[in-house]
Amino acid sequence: IVIHPQPIADAGPDQVVGCVADQVQLGVPGGMPDPHWQFNWLLAGNSIGSTPNLIVKDSGHFILQVRDTITGCSSTDTVVVTSGQSGPSSMMLDVLHPTCQTNDGEIHVLSVAGGVGPYSYGLNQQPVAAVNSFAGLNPGSYTIYLEDAQGCPLDTTIVLLNAATFTVDLGPDITVPPGTMLNLKGALAGTPGTIVSVTWQPMNIQCPNCLTQSLQITETTVIDIQVENQEGCIASDDILVMVFDGPTRFYIPSAFSPNGDGLNDGFTIYGNELVARIMDLSIFDRWGNQIFQRSDFMPGAEQEGWDGTYQGKPLDPALFIYTAKLLMTSGQERLIKGEVHLIK
Repeated sequence: IVIHPQPIADAGPDQVVGCVADQVQLGVPGGMPDPHWQFNWLLAGNSIGSTPNLIVKDSGHFILQVRDTITGCSSTDTVVVTSGQSGPSSMMLDVLHPTCQTNDGEIHVLSVAGGVGPYSYGLNQQPVAAVNSFAGLNPGSYTIYLEDAQGCPLDTTIVLLNAATFTVDLGPDITVPPGTMLNLKGALAGTPGTIVSVTWQPMNIQCPNCLTQSLQITETTVIDIQVENQEGCIASDDILVMVFDGPTRFYIPSAFSPNGDGLNDGFTIYGNELVARIMDLSIFDRWGNQIFQRSDFMPGAEQEGWDGTYQGKPLDPALFIYTAKLLMTSGQERLIKGEVHLIK
């Protein structure tokens, strides 16, 4: 007597077809069924397969029939395949690129479109978690990865940029005579953006938060500028200004005699080829009243200087104060001050 076992129909567990798996396998994989068993898969009353396992992409109620061809005995099992919701389709990010502090970049996931919440997030190879913000980031490429409650994934790549850098330049070191009025400018290059502070050293300057300065040089000094922009980027430069008297470049008489004899009848400033122009010459009496002023004339031109008169009338002998601004051929300006005697 041969006893045949009752055929067993096992369609497997209920499954979901969707973003994680666009197809599923029904039945129990592995093992060899009885060679006398006959398999038949039904969907909506229609036969769709005759193997122990079946690959499907659609949802529905699937029935597995198993029949022993020798005994005629049979069994059935049903498995339900449902369609999951579509996975996440996009994410909205807030990206803060690093400043000159380097590692202060940030990426925040503000919202997710599609999928089923709650969502889990990860950065590069980090495990996914409920935290949707990532901080302390350096410049570079980052992959933001997320999964919805179904396990459906979505990722996107973000590149954090280096902060925009810039430079400031005061020009080459220079040598000037004492008393030179020096005009300095911090020339910016690169991408400075919005400047928030300008600092000069030494601090005894006219405009502490300006990129340009005008200052009189009386001794050799190093002038430094530091510029900071809104992103915290800092650029700096310095210039060495050396004071050198060198040979006499001009001559100023200590007295003159405007008496019409053709000798020393006028007061002016004489200079060699290093003095380009007299930009200003002013004469004051001992009470500080200005009695003469002329601008922009050649050195040594007596007729352009002071003839010893005030409002067309000759003045009596006395001591007067002069101030002058000279333009050197180097482009620098020099301020001078002294006394001159008017004699007869």
